[in-house]
Amino acid sequence: MSGSELKDFLTPSNFSYPVNQRIETDIIYPVSKSQSQVKFIFDKKGILDNNSKVRLKVTCAQVGGNEPNCFLPIHTGISSVISRAWLEIGGRRVSMSESCGSFNTLLNLSYTQEFKQGILKTQEGIFPKTKGASSNGLATTGLLGVFNGGQNSSIDPQIKLKSTEALSPEFAIPLSRLIPMLKGFQLPLFAIDQEVSLTIEFQKDLLNTRYCQRQGEAGTTSKIAVDDCILMADLLYYPDDMDDIAMKIGSSQGYAHLFDEIIVVEATENALKKAGDPPIGAGLHQTTQYEQQIALAGKTLKGIAVQSFKIANGLEGVYTSSDDNIEDSYNFVINSVPFYAQDIKNSALKYTEVGKIFGRNLSVNSNEYCFLNQVTDVAGNAGGQFVAAASAFTDLELEGHSQQVRTATQRWLGLQLSKESMGVGGKVLSNLPILFRRKREIMADNVYPGAVADSLTPVKLTFFCVTGNVLLLKSGQATIIQ
Repeated sequence: MSGSELKDFLTPSNFSYPVNQRIETDIIYPVSKSQSQVKFIFDKKGILDNNSKVRLKVTCAQVGGNEPNCFLPIHTGISSVISRAWLEIGGRRVSMSESCGSFNTLLNLSYTQEFKQGILKTQEGIFPKTKGASSNGLATTGLLGVFNGGQNSSIDPQIKLKSTEALSPEFAIPLSRLIPMLKGFQLPLFAIDQEVSLTIEFQKDLLNTRYCQRQGEAGTTSKIAVDDCILMADLLYYPDDMDDIAMKIGSSQGYAHLFDEIIVVEATENALKKAGDPPIGAGLHQTTQYEQQIALAGKTLKGIAVQSFKIANGLEGVYTSSDDNIEDSYNFVINSVPFYAQDIKNSALKYTEVGKIFGRNLSVNSNEYCFLNQVTDVAGNAGGQFVAAASAFTDLELEGHSQQVRTATQRWLGLQLSKESMGVGGKVLSNLPILFRRKREIMADNVYPGAVADSLTPVKLTFFCVTGNVLLLKSGQATIIQ
């Protein structure tokens, strides 16, 4: 069996010739479980399909003897429950996903509305509705949002969290969305002599982090239904070819799989002012420049996505990436050379650049991406204030929250160095760190939807760095080559 023929069995693709295939589904229960994490160990059999799913349930305690009005962050779904996940082979981590909720939020935004509504809503609990909202005689200041019968609309009941495991909906997330290595790869468990395990670490029980709740309702707490947490492992078998696959992987050459690994780097842009400092001046703004270092020495970099978090809201939780009221500009310096000839400032160009990471534009409307046409004109050192009346989102409420809080909350940045989402590509980095330079116009006030002044608000930056790695399967052993 040649390497190209083996690749047909280990990557989801069409075969060039007819093959006999059998699929079995194993229910794997965790070997250890708690409110902090669960761990699964795979049996040494079959080829693990990357669409195998982990089933998860979340419950929220009753409020005043009544069922709570709790739901998962609308763009994130069940990924909000997961802090990080990793795959171990022979006791060594071979692939890991950190900040799962934030990265999968960006990934969800890249899917079509039809896929989000038909698949992700049912399987993962996101709430993708963003459509024209009829006022029905009620006052509105915008047309985008959710409207289902009154001033206060609701999340669909079938994806709301309940107080008991029996009533609460169950969700399922594919392994390929938890473990970067398994994107486009079927793991040949039967040919690996080392123990293979999956560990999932849960988010802390925090409002707007693990779950969201109706505005004005008394607080509650959430729990992971760990007794109902299972891994539904789809195992592929090719009766006529399993010996040849094992022989090829067990040979001196082995089999090399090229994959993308996500390295997460966090940084903070400190607030321009401290409480008690002389203010900038009402309605004014001040130009400020920031520079962050991203240490990836020797890595093969294929792309970077940037989340800039200012403030959570009651619909999207902490999984937001906030735009500035006045357009910022940015550039990356890689191997001492600016990546762009000129700093990127135009919002449409930013939107295009981040979409290149996935090979498709984000499926998010411009009003949720940026403040364009939703702030006052900037004249000199004044202007740039958010005007609620100019918001494209309706002032009708969803679960008690004004839907205008979604204005300019999914403004992700990014760059792409390789046109290939899988395989060879990217740029080998020197020992010098990447520099991320950003010039911002910081407001004296008006961090929408919060009441804190922009000049007093730090920004948490999270860089999701896509790097190229190689998994070498040889003589029953797994080795990672960077």
